[in-house]
Amino acid sequence: MNFKHIELDHLAASLPNLDDLDPSELDEAEMELQQVVSGLLDLVAYAQKKSDAMRWRKEGSIALAMRAEALLDSKYKQLPDWAQW
Repeated sequence: MNFKHIELDHLAASLPNLDDLDPSELDEAEMELQQVVSGLLDLVAYAQKKSDAMRWRKEGSIALAMRAEALLDSKYKQLPDWAQW
């Protein structure tokens, strides 16, 4: 997959104009955006660990790969619903 094709315009179109929000709405927006960022960082960590596991398996480090894959199974279940496939 080529992530350059992710439609950032669609993401931007769904964001509210922060300048039009009152303080309580901004607080809520901040919390929601932090959750999105946290989920994206979790996906980055997942991709890094998955890459490691695949590389280790290819190199013959099966036990190491299996431990990483078990961790990935656990991490996947902890991803937000929107970040699971």
